[in-house]
Amino acid sequence: MVRAAIAGVTTAARFQELVDWMEERKAAFRDDDKWTETVNLGLGSPALFMFGLLQFAIDRDLGFGKPSLVLPWVRHGRLGSASVTVVPYPSGDGSWFFGGTRMWSRLMEVVESDPLMKPAANPGMVTPAGSRL
Repeated sequence: MVRAAIAGVTTAARFQELVDWMEERKAAFRDDDKWTETVNLGLGSPALFMFGLLQFAIDRDLGFGKPSLVLPWVRHGRLGSASVTVVPYPSGDGSWFFGGTRMWSRLMEVVESDPLMKPAANPGMVTPAGSRL
């Protein structure tokens, strides 16, 4: 049911509409400008954004071949924020992809002091032999 709903709107015309929309608004990225929030400027409270996403198959060619991994792109501004993205790896072998950004050292101290944030020391978190990581 979900696949049918997604397939119904992932048409060439829809992708072209999204590309056109971005082309009209990309002036925000010109000259290293960007869309941002107050927290990204280091104003207000610092923030750590954690994304946990479920993958879904993309049965479309986006103009450069079929994608193997699709993630949101988060571009942070300054000192006040960082993000971590966690998604199942598309190979389907049970492995996970962890993506993170640089983090302000004072924000890292706060994150590490929280008892909910444990180091990734689980024996299952090892890099397989022969990995290019």
